[in-house]
Amino acid sequence: MADTGPIDRAKIAADLEHARLEFHRLLAEAERADAWAKPTHETRWTNEQLLFHMVFGYMVVLRLLVLVHAFSRLPDPVSRLYAGLLDSATVPFHSVNYYGSCAAALVYNRRRMGAKLDRVIASLQRKLARESNGAFQCGMHFPPRWDPYFTDYMTLADVYRYPNRHFEFHARQLACALVECDPHRDRVALHRAHGQRGGGLTELAIAAEAAGPRADVVIGLKSGCAAAPLIVDPNPDLRVGGDVVRPACAATVLRDHPEAVAIGAAGKWHPSRLS
Repeated sequence: MADTGPIDRAKIAADLEHARLEFHRLLAEAERADAWAKPTHETRWTNEQLLFHMVFGYMVVLRLLVLVHAFSRLPDPVSRLYAGLLDSATVPFHSVNYYGSCAAALVYNRRRMGAKLDRVIASLQRKLARESNGAFQCGMHFPPRWDPYFTDYMTLADVYRYPNRHFEFHARQLACALVECDPHRDRVALHRAHGQRGGGLTELAIAAEAAGPRADVVIGLKSGCAAAPLIVDPNPDLRVGGDVVRPACAATVLRDHPEAVAIGAAGKWHPSRLS
């Protein structure tokens, strides 16, 4: 759903700057660990290729802003038809997206991508500062199958927020490749119940399949415990997939929260985790 609430321009600008600084930190960490060619988590890219893909998320927004301004002046069915045509090409798009980032990382490589991101974000900051307040409510239809953070209809404000969500999502896929993994960190699938505790069987099956045979599926987890938290990624857009830090006393944490239910990816209950 498109965001039609008040626009905090300063917050968007601060988030862009935070991402820029975080990206340079990731570049420094990759250089320190000589981790450029290491595989990432849940993608076929190397760290260097995925880092460029994160930059590309900001580059594409410069073009999306132009499209939103243009299509918002046209009748709604025009952008709906355009988005539908793009959505029908989802399969070839993902191939182009993958191989394109592999090739582009040879040009905007480890020595050039940091400066490229600096220039792109500086351009986004200038555009953001010049937008009128009313322009943020302009919007158009998008192909939702192209990206997990695309929705059927997005406003200009949504598009300005999109690259940071894209950045944060892929940064989590870099983490275990760039730094030594915490032995208590497990990759699990998360499923947030939509209006019903525990969700439906279909949603549960999707989460279990995404998790893989050795993971756990956590259903309806509301919060952790201050003394020994089970840390769930706080991203409000999280669907299936996310990082959970499971400390040694995680069973106690789950017991403290009766709304948390843990089952195995194969569908077997694990009562020991809840007792």
